[in-house]
Amino acid sequence: MAARKTKSKDSDKKGNQFAFVDHNGNLTDTPPDSSLKVEVDIEGSEISVPRI
Repeated sequence: MAARKTKSKDSDKKGNQFAFVDHNGNLTDTPPDSSLKVEVDIEGSEISVPRI
């Protein structure tokens, strides 16, 4: 029981932890570089459901 109390106190010191997704879809601890952002034209996308 004492070990759990000290473990919970140690985890509170870390604060909030965030994970970012880079331009390749991998999780990283640093924010992604905005210059690598790809803009997608919505008009060029087609969504349809195949008929069975």
